[in-house]
Amino acid sequence: MLRSLFVDDAVGQYGDALAIEGADELVRWIDMATQDRAWQHHKLTVYHVDVDGDEARALTYHTSHQTTVHDPDTVIVIVARYRDVLRRENGCWKIADKRMEIGWIEERHAEQAGAR
Repeated sequence: MLRSLFVDDAVGQYGDALAIEGADELVRWIDMATQDRAWQHHKLTVYHVDVDGDEARALTYHTSHQTTVHDPDTVIVIVARYRDVLRRENGCWKIADKRMEIGWIEERHAEQAGAR
């Protein structure tokens, strides 16, 4: 299902990581990056979209909360924004370029029972 969101020649870059070229490679990278995640919640807010014919540019704000299978009592919080280029193909909008600009990442630890 995830693969269907991207054009074949999509490019993605997450933070300072190297750009990933091709939709299949991009989906493979996302799969590898999330292998150890036990739980994720993403809140996305589309802030702005500019449409020009069969291409659009979107700015989306992102906040996610994630835990890993190895440390379920620690929540990783990521605040970022996506700058996307979308392309209309056969009447469907798909992602052609996705850039994640990370604002910050922090870890929040669960309090021990009885501690305050």
